[in-house]
Amino acid sequence: MAELINDAFRTTGKTLRGVLRSNGVTIAELAKRTGVTQKRIKAVLAMKVVEGTIAIDYIEAAHGTLPPRYRAALRSLYKSIN
Repeated sequence: MAELINDAFRTTGKTLRGVLRSNGVTIAELAKRTGVTQKRIKAVLAMKVVEGTIAIDYIEAAHGTLPPRYRAALRSLYKSIN
């Protein structure tokens, strides 16, 4: 399952920074929401490719909820393996 999620959900650190900025979420706020250290968040935001659950978790934390497009994609993945 993890491989399917990694293949289906890929983004870049630059895109994640844009999502944070557009939602007015700071690195400190994201750290509170995810329970991840600010140092780790900065390292992820510096990555060229962010895959899988990390991408999903950060996007969900930035939006406050998982956007419908991502929710539908996850639902589709779960249905495909069952």
